Amino acid sequence: ATFLIISFGSIRYIDTRTIQPLAETIKSLRQPGDEVITYNQYYQDLPFYLEQRVTILNWQNELGYGMQHQDTREWMIDNDQFWLRWRNKKHRIFMVMSKDEYQLFYKRFPHDKIILLNETPSNVLVTNQPLAIAPT
Repeated sequence: ATFLIISFGSIRYIDTRTIQPLAETIKSLRQPGDEVITYNQYYQDLPFYLEQRVTILNWQNELGYGMQHQDTREWMIDNDQFWLRWRNKKHRIFMVMSKDEYQLFYKRFPHDKIILLNETPSNVLVTNQPLAIAPT
């Protein structure tokens, strides 16, 4: 019984897949008008922790069926839509991605502003604008 109690109490420190630390960072920094985007995957716990819908870049999988029955153009975006938003100086974006994707992204787009805010063992949180500058 003691083992089970300790195990359940420790699970949040053992589970490296959780996005909660990144979500807490976003919640502490976001302002009205900021957007949260997941890059090339869908983190199912992110909308739960943020208590809001997030924008999903290049992902369908289990969401594909629902996309056939709902207009998802605003929050399920492709690369063209992403770059319009990311490079918009008045639009601050918080983006969550895997560490592997981050390394590729950083190498492929060295001239784009990519500011690392936080990381977990598996994922990173980046933004396109310095935090001192609030979007207008």
